[in-house]
Amino acid sequence: LFAYDYINNVHILITDNITSYGVRLGNDRGLGSGGAVFGNGTLYLGVENNYGGRPTGDNTGQTQDSIYRISFSNNGRTVSSATLFVGYNAPTNQTFNAEWGDLGFDPNNNHLISSATNAGGTAQIVRYNANTGAVVSTGTSPIGSAGQVSTDVNGNVYLVTGGGAAQAVIQTYNPATNTVGPVLNVTTDGTTN
Repeated sequence: LFAYDYINNVHILITDNITSYGVRLGNDRGLGSGGAVFGNGTLYLGVENNYGGRPTGDNTGQTQDSIYRISFSNNGRTVSSATLFVGYNAPTNQTFNAEWGDLGFDPNNNHLISSATNAGGTAQIVRYNANTGAVVSTGTSPIGSAGQVSTDVNGNVYLVTGGGAAQAVIQTYNPATNTVGPVLNVTTDGTTN
């Protein structure tokens, strides 16, 4: 697990073996993808195709995705603990396929925000209580696809879709109303219009 020290302009190693804290990064089929978000001084690490912390070879009908809650010591550079927060045999048993290129955090409501696809193939936005891992709400994605979720330093939440052959689309997202704002056009110099 790495971090970036903006003050000193250097990458730093937090731990060279996050699995020693109980975080599972794949299984007999490997690791699919992952994303993370900070909230309440905690790192929430989403890992796709992880078999949710199940033993190797246990492919019982549960989803393969997990979120780990990683706490740090006071210096913020040492892992103090990691627990399975959402996933198989966690406080919240994950029952849909996540899209965790990134997770969002809604500081106004203390919720993690995830993009997922349910068993019927419907794209959803899922909100979790950031303290307990309980699902607060699940709603159909207002953008019609699972996409990705992101949060900026001011607490604004965004949904990102597209990519590949399609043009990527970024829109603000209001978690309270499950609605999106107009498309933000990002230019090559980093400004929006």
